[in-house]
Amino acid sequence: MTTISPEELFKIGVTLLVNKDRFKESLNYLLQVRSVNPDFKELNYALGCYFHKDQQFHKASFFLKKELEANPSLALTQKAVIYDHLAWSSSCLGKNADAVYYAEKLIATTPPSIKHYSTLLYMLSHCENVSDSDLSKIANNAYKNCLDIQLKDERKIVKNISKGKQEAEKSKIKLGIVSPFFYSKSVEFFLIDLFEEFNQDKFEFHFFYTDNIFDSTTEKYQKLAQSFHSCTNDNPLQIARKITEQEVDILIDTLGHSIGNHLEVFSLKPAPIQISFLGYWGSTGLPQMDYYLTAKEWIQDKDKTSFSEEIIELSKHFFKPSNKEILIKAPPCINNKFITFGCFNRGQKINSKILATWSIILNLVPDSNLVLSYPALNEEDFRNHILDFFSSQNISPTRIKLIGLINTHDYLELYNQIDIALDPFPFSGGCTSIDCLWMSVPIITLEGNNSAGKQTASFLKDCNSSELIAKTEAEYINKAVKLANDAEAIKQYKSSLRDKLIQSEIINPQVRAKEFENIFTEIFQLKQKENSLPERIPQ
Repeated sequence: MTTISPEELFKIGVTLLVNKDRFKESLNYLLQVRSVNPDFKELNYALGCYFHKDQQFHKASFFLKKELEANPSLALTQKAVIYDHLAWSSSCLGKNADAVYYAEKLIATTPPSIKHYSTLLYMLSHCENVSDSDLSKIANNAYKNCLDIQLKDERKIVKNISKGKQEAEKSKIKLGIVSPFFYSKSVEFFLIDLFEEFNQDKFEFHFFYTDNIFDSTTEKYQKLAQSFHSCTNDNPLQIARKITEQEVDILIDTLGHSIGNHLEVFSLKPAPIQISFLGYWGSTGLPQMDYYLTAKEWIQDKDKTSFSEEIIELSKHFFKPSNKEILIKAPPCINNKFITFGCFNRGQKINSKILATWSIILNLVPDSNLVLSYPALNEEDFRNHILDFFSSQNISPTRIKLIGLINTHDYLELYNQIDIALDPFPFSGGCTSIDCLWMSVPIITLEGNNSAGKQTASFLKDCNSSELIAKTEAEYINKAVKLANDAEAIKQYKSSLRDKLIQSEIINPQVRAKEFENIFTEIFQLKQKENSLPERIPQ
């Protein structure tokens, strides 16, 4: 039998690793190399990349850090990949300070890149003591260091194309969206319900799709659209050309500095009016972004002037429960005779401080349990890490239930297994809190000082349940303990919160669409009055 050398095994493993359809086959070859020679050159790098791609972030961090320690003189391109992967792995594990550290290393190691600045801004938005103004300053610098310089020629091209357009009188306002998420993911999943309620005699939609995943949500967007453009392989200028050709009046950004954004396109100003809202809680830093839509009181007055955009405050944002078919069941404490707390937010929000706070609550409520569910908990090593932390706080692992990635139905059913939800901080729940209220589970929240920290508090105010909002960490703990000792109050919430959410009209697409229509019409008419609509790029 022919023996394959470690060099050949490694070569096969790396080749498979970059094949998106077969990358999982690479692990077997890489592990064979490790069994023969654990110090094989760049093996830790390859294993780290594999586990990152497979969303096993705890293992990815281990191997990538090991590669940095073993090879401090790595090529800058490889270091950049490692810093990027470590930033995202750390973030998904709730290690936000580490995530920021590696994002900053990424920026320092590579030529100016808006994507790398977006990574840093996303990581910072989950950190303590970071204001909306702090994020705005970095976003403004990101534009100056990257897009302002790098896309200057492309901006002139788009401006000249727009100048040549003869603006005909319009019967409808043309709305456009650029996104990689026109499927059952992210905010586009529920925004389609809002857009379908728009008056089709006054508005028409043009969608510019930068991915190739198609499902039932994609079909809804295609059905609604006056034009639906596949832009998967297009560069920013090509996408901007398509937008300009359709003479879009208002171009909408739903991602800001979140992953998958297309701020390069917006920096080219292919539409006379450009608006950012919903997917990222902060300024884009782009002077070409005209408006930032937010809910009333989410941004403090002292932070508003830091935004590059003009801020428009909605009376309420629009959200949608992930599934409206799940039935509400009685609080589990009735039969269990103990309280079950829970949190199902994404891992970036589950930091060491919030775990320590929850430990205090568990110690103050004897026999209480805690259920956590987010994708990083798929990894056994990371689950053990979390259980070890609780054990260090004198909390038995038998009181902690850890669940990884699950489907939407099972995720919503989890709410029937908890009595009280504990909102994370400083980045509070958004869609998750709406799902929680839909399932009539009370949420204890700590209202933050920036947009990201005010979401759940805003929802609770709209649902006339402000008594669940804390202003300090001590009050957060006290409110959780007090409610845990009041079974009647828990039962009352269980029978009323869904109705309160419905009455709040947060999830009513018909009502919310009217407000959006009025805003879009007003800013469109304002632009017309300025006599600059035919000039699609401001001087």
